[in-house]
This record gives sequence, C-alpha cells and structure tokens, in this order.
Amino acid sequence: MVEIVSLEVVGQESAVAAALKCITDGYVIAIPLEHSYAFACNAFDEDAVRAMHVLRHDEIGVAAQVMLASAAAATGILRNTTWQVQSLMDNFWPGLLSINAAPQPGLKWNLGDFKKLDLISVRVPKSDFMLALLAQSGPLAVASAVQTGKAPRREVSALTEYHDEIPLIVDGGTLPEGPASTILTVRDNTITAVRIGAVSLVQLKEIQPSVSAATY
Repeated sequence: MVEIVSLEVVGQESAVAAALKCITDGYVIAIPLEHSYAFACNAFDEDAVRAMHVLRHDEIGVAAQVMLASAAAATGILRNTTWQVQSLMDNFWPGLLSINAAPQPGLKWNLGDFKKLDLISVRVPKSDFMLALLAQSGPLAVASAVQTGKAPRREVSALTEYHDEIPLIVDGGTLPEGPASTILTVRDNTITAVRIGAVSLVQLKEIQPSVSAATY
C-alpha cells in the first residue's frame, strides 16, 4: 500500500528523507513538479527505470528525462557543453527549459532507449522540494505520471490507480496550471527549439541569438 507524505504536514526535510530512502532502495515514487505530478527513480538503476516505463505503458525505446540539482551537474552528464549551451543553462535553470544533448559515452545507464538515441533530455526543475531531493539523490530519471498524450495530473487524487504499484507519493497539494517546458535539441553545435513552452523563442534569442526554431 502506498504511503502519501504531505509536504505541508511533515515539511520538506522529512519528505526528502522518505523519498530518498525509497529511491535508494530501488523504487519508483511519485513527486510534484512545477505543474504536474511525475514518477521519479534513480537514473542509474536500470530495473527501476524499466519499472517506471511499465507504469506508464511506454513503448519500447521511449527514454526518460534526467533531472539534475544544478547546471554544474550537467557537465558530468553531457558530452560537450559549449559556452552557448552553458549560457542558456545559467539563465533559465532552475526552470522550465529542457535540453536534449548527447550524453557522456561512459555513463552506465539505460533510460529506456538502450542508448540508441545517443541523446538525453536534462533539466534543473524550479521546485524547492525537488532541488533538495536531487542534491542528495543525484540524477533522477523522471517521467510524467500519466501516459503520453494525456493531460497532466495536478492532484494527488488523480494517482489512485498507482496506489498498489508504488511505495510513496509526495503530496505537494493541487499544483497550479502552467505551460510545458521549452525543449532545445543540441546537435553538431546547432541549438534548435523543437518545442516552445514556458520560455519563448524571443527570450532564448536574447541570451543566445544562434537558437533557431524547428521547421517541419
């Protein structure tokens, strides 16, 4: 049976401790992000990442996002962090900017794509709870607590179907509505905005004029 830990009731420190124990023990948990609840687990625990994809009924080959505690942590995860990418991280992290880039080749993980994509999505979230958790847990594999294409879940009551599947839900209350993250893809020294969300193309270009919008 799932344990529901309320941030408001127990406080951030106790909630982080409960979440960290479950993650360290190899479990998937549900956590609050900026505008939706998500699943999270140790990014380097292949069994936990696989279990997370099973919970979401993901197709084979779908890769989880990796969340980090700081922009500095990205340098150990990404293969080549140019000054242009670093400037975007420095200005928009923590926040709703996701960056897709090539990972370090020596990383021993499988985020769901068996390393075939040679691309990972990283972000530093704007959440005091998540930043405190990430500072202790290290990189976490994260995916929305809903199947692809469905509306984000902003209330803990929407997670009842997972009560027998996960050991812990961190209750952050009813989360505010808001935009999705903006997604950038970095390849061959080019930076392309493949989805515009919370951060506009104008804002991106103010920091890094070389960012271009995707054309389909």
